[in-house]
Amino acid sequence: MASGLMAALSDSAVAAPSGTMTIAMHVSLAPAWFDPGETGGYVTAYMVTYGLHDALVKAMPEGLEVPCLATAHNASSDGLTHEFILRDGARA
Repeated sequence: MASGLMAALSDSAVAAPSGTMTIAMHVSLAPAWFDPGETGGYVTAYMVTYGLHDALVKAMPEGLEVPCLATAHNASSDGLTHEFILRDGARA
């Protein structure tokens, strides 16, 4: 059954995201979770952070530095300088 479902999904066109996404959480929200600079190093807070903020690049199944707000980026050989090329319409 699963193989039939996968075949049907691979043959059909994938629609672009639209509409409203609702996220339900089973935890109390801490105000610090809304600011990526204040979020602690635990995964629960990142459920909120990832839902509200986009990153220049972020870890995804495709790799550790997949472009998000940046369409491309380069790092210097010493790793101290990074150059990001922002996608159209991105702003601080």
